[in-house]
Amino acid sequence: FGSAGMNAFWETVKYARSKGLLTIADAKRGDIASTAKAYAYAFFGGYDQNQGWIDPLQKVDSITISPYLGRDSITPFLSGVASGDQGLFVLVKTSNPSAVELQELPTNDQKMVSDYAADLVNELGKPYLGKSGYTPVGAVVGALYPVDLKRYRTYMPHSLFLVPGYGSQGGTAKDIVHAFNEDGFGALINASRSILYPKATHSDSSMDEIQNHIVQAIISMNEDINGCLKSHRKLSF
Repeated sequence: FGSAGMNAFWETVKYARSKGLLTIADAKRGDIASTAKAYAYAFFGGYDQNQGWIDPLQKVDSITISPYLGRDSITPFLSGVASGDQGLFVLVKTSNPSAVELQELPTNDQKMVSDYAADLVNELGKPYLGKSGYTPVGAVVGALYPVDLKRYRTYMPHSLFLVPGYGSQGGTAKDIVHAFNEDGFGALINASRSILYPKATHSDSSMDEIQNHIVQAIISMNEDINGCLKSHRKLSF
C-alpha cells in the first residue's frame, strides 16, 4: 500500500503504545551497517538529525531482523538494546517452506547454517543478560520444526523466542512446547490469520460478531497452549 501503508502501520503502533501494549515490527530488516543504522533510527525512535526525537510514540519495542549479512547488519540495532528500552528478534529458523534451502545447509563441522545464526544471537545477547535470566536479543524460530526448537533452546538458553507458524500455517501447541524453558517462560507464540480471520467469521458478520469471534479465538489459543504446557509440567502459574 505504499506510503499509505506505512502511515497505517505507524498509526497502529502509536495507538497500541498509547494503550500500554508492547509492539513488535515484523520488518525483517537486513542491510549493510550504514543502512541498518538508518533502519534502527526509523524503528527505534523516529530520529531526525535536525529535530532529534520526533515523536516518543513513533517507535517500536522490538523488531525482527535478518542475520545473514553478518554482525555489522545487527550492531546498529544494539544501541536500542543497550538503552534497555528495545529488543531484537533475529531470524534463525523461519516458518516458510523454502527456509530449508539455505538455513539447513550443512557445514564442514556438521552444523547447519541456522546453527551459526543461533550462536551469533547467543553471543550478541550475553552482555545484556537481565535479572530475569533473559537477554533482549531474541530469536525467530518457526513452530513447524519442533525438533529444531528443542536444539535451538539449548543454543540460546537466555533468548526469548518469537515463534511464528502456530495456527493457519499448521503449527500446534505440541509443536511449540520446546520453545519454552522448563519454567514455562521464554517464548512468544505468534498467530495472525487464525486470530484475525477466525473460521466462525463470515463476509456478512457484523463488527460485534467479528470482535467476539476474535476474542474467542484468542481464548482458545491460550487454553490450547497453556493446556499443553501443563501436560509437560511447564506451566508457571
